Amino acid sequence: MENQKAPAPTEAENNLHEEHTTEKPMGAREISFFTGTCSFLTRHGSVKEAVDLIRGGALRESIEALRAIANKEERNAAKEKLPSVTWQGAFRYRNGENLIKHSGRMVIDFDHIDDLQGVRAKVEADPACEVCFTSPSGDGVKVVFAVSGLPESATKADHGFGWLALSEHVAKLTGVPIDVSGKDLPRLCFLSHDPNTFYQENPIPFVLPEPAPMAKPEPKPLSKLSVDAGTLEKYGRGALESACKIVREAVEGTRNDTLNKEAFSVGQIIGAGALAEFEAGTALVEAGVSCGL
Repeated sequence: MENQKAPAPTEAENNLHEEHTTEKPMGAREISFFTGTCSFLTRHGSVKEAVDLIRGGALRESIEALRAIANKEERNAAKEKLPSVTWQGAFRYRNGENLIKHSGRMVIDFDHIDDLQGVRAKVEADPACEVCFTSPSGDGVKVVFAVSGLPESATKADHGFGWLALSEHVAKLTGVPIDVSGKDLPRLCFLSHDPNTFYQENPIPFVLPEPAPMAKPEPKPLSKLSVDAGTLEKYGRGALESACKIVREAVEGTRNDTLNKEAFSVGQIIGAGALAEFEAGTALVEAGVSCGL
């Protein structure tokens, strides 16, 4: 569903985009609401609206019925009918190219954990935690963190690199594995029923480190290179695979430095026209996640 073509923006949507160009306090930064896995927008709203929906009784019967389903496929099908949101921001259409404005939030998911209350206590004590609730399955936790350091027009790569830093912080805080799907900018989060949902109206954002800039020398015209376009692309892909392998195999204590070093090297290859920036950034983010960042 995520790859469907987005409809042309309406006048109302363009007006909404203008409303989102002014800076707002964290609690006023809107998110998008969807129906299940549908990529077409239902409406925009506040985080408080989503929290009230989770705390209230509107989803109670649906969640209790879902948790009673033994068959995994049937349970997943039921979950996909639940209301969902993109905590990360307001979207015209649910894909990375149709972000209206990033909300300054990132989501961390914990799946199938034994000490659910212990994990909740640790993350809820973090000053950057804005929302925390038990997942629809009943054995996981969904946590929304406020972050700073991302542009309002953040790309998938921007969000992914920032999410790596946040996930490393949260993994150290809890000692529990984290669901890597949260790195995706347009990631949907299904709402649940949890009267004890934690909500902090004015969290102190987690400050994301600035990633090492990808070097971008002046692109060289292909006619001046000693290789043709096909060979250049092959070289670029090989270099990217090598960089990702180095990141994946980096040992603890060197992983951040290794990722930054390889990102810089890959940036030079992008500048030469041998790689697409988005493809390279996504590959390096995934390599970082796989090595434990």
